Amino acid sequence: MSVFLCISIISLAVFGADLRITVSADVDAVKNEYFAKIYVFGLSIMRVIISFIEFDIIHRYLWLGINGRAVGLALTADRSNADSILNYMSSPVLGAVDFRQFDLRVSVGSAENAFVAAMALQSIRTAFAVIVAYIRSRQHLAVREEFVMEGEKSLKLRFHGIISLTPANIIFSLLTAAGTKAARSKEVKVDSQ
Repeated sequence: MSVFLCISIISLAVFGADLRITVSADVDAVKNEYFAKIYVFGLSIMRVIISFIEFDIIHRYLWLGINGRAVGLALTADRSNADSILNYMSSPVLGAVDFRQFDLRVSVGSAENAFVAAMALQSIRTAFAVIVAYIRSRQHLAVREEFVMEGEKSLKLRFHGIISLTPANIIFSLLTAAGTKAARSKEVKVDSQ
C-alpha cells in the first residue's frame, strides 16, 4: 500500500512539474539574418536559421526557409487552408503552453524617410500588441517592450520569451482536441444524413 502511495505521489509530481523553456530570436532584416534558439534548463537544444524567401501580397502567403526547408504560412483567417495562421493559433498543442514573459526590442531606421520608418515601427508595435492581447485574454503574461527609432537604415528585432509546459497540460490538451475532433465528425455525419 505504501509503495503504491509513493509511486502515485511521484507520478503526480512528475505530471505536474513545470518545464521552463526559453525562446530567443534575433532578426536583422537589412542584413537578412534571422536566428532563433530554444533553451531548456539553460542548455541550447535547438538553433533554427530562418530566411525570408517570398511574400505573395495578392494571396497573402509568406514563404520562409527554416533550416533550408521552405515553409509556407497563409496570413488569412480561412480555416480551410491548412497553412492558415488561424489554424496554427488554434492548435491543441498551443493550448498546453503557458506563456510567462515576453521581452521585445525593436529598432527601425531610415536615412532617407523618417515617416516610413515611424509607420513601420508603429505597424510592428500594433502587431505585437494584438498578439499580446490575444494571449492575455487566456492567461497572465508579463511583457517588456522597447521600440526605438534610429537614424541609419535598420530593422532589428530581439525577442526573448519564457514559456512553461507540464506533461499534464499536454495530455489534457491532446485529449480535449481528440474529443473536439470526434464531436465535429459526429456533427458532420448527422448533418449529411
